[in-house]
Amino acid sequence: MPKLLKGLGEVNTFIENQARISAYHTALNQGMTKKQAADAVNRAVLNYSDDVLSVFESNVIKRLVPFYK
Repeated sequence: MPKLLKGLGEVNTFIENQARISAYHTALNQGMTKKQAADAVNRAVLNYSDDVLSVFESNVIKRLVPFYK
């Protein structure tokens, strides 16, 4: 079962990344700079990856709230 959940999580991450890429290119096509487009995507599309958590969030919050993203 853990392998299945991990596989489903990877599929979900792929789909979410496609939405982020699409939003980024749309923002660029609307005349935003790369930085502005990235900031707009980060505000509009949630990123559930553990890679974007701060050290405090990773070390403290995730221990208190395991499903925190």
